[in-house]
Amino acid sequence: MNTQQSPTDRMDEERQFLETLFTARFNAYLVTVGLFSVSLTSSATNWTGRSWFLGFGTVVSAIMFLTLWRTHRLISRALNIIRGDKKHPGDKEHPYYILTEKPFFPWVRANSIMVIIPILLTIVFFSLWLWSIACAPPT
Repeated sequence: MNTQQSPTDRMDEERQFLETLFTARFNAYLVTVGLFSVSLTSSATNWTGRSWFLGFGTVVSAIMFLTLWRTHRLISRALNIIRGDKKHPGDKEHPYYILTEKPFFPWVRANSIMVIIPILLTIVFFSLWLWSIACAPPT
């Protein structure tokens, strides 16, 4: 890392790394959910197996969501520092500062939209898990 860089440039490099990490984790989440869904429909034939499978999927989905959420929060912090906040004045010549000066939707960032998908899918898996427990025939 070059020591001659401004703090904003160093933060921008960190933001780029975090966004790459977020994208990789999001893609891994989508692949995991896809494989889980296909496996659920093809392999779990009895109610007990399906219930265990949905419970496991709910836990895995929730853990992966938490890793995505943490990375999302770190990216948001980095963008706030680049843009400027109460503690940091921001760099008025930075491209992100210029682009966000008059945004189309000022309250929404792309990562905020992407992080909704794991929340919804975790809720769906949890709901299906509860449904499979409630509808299971008595043994």
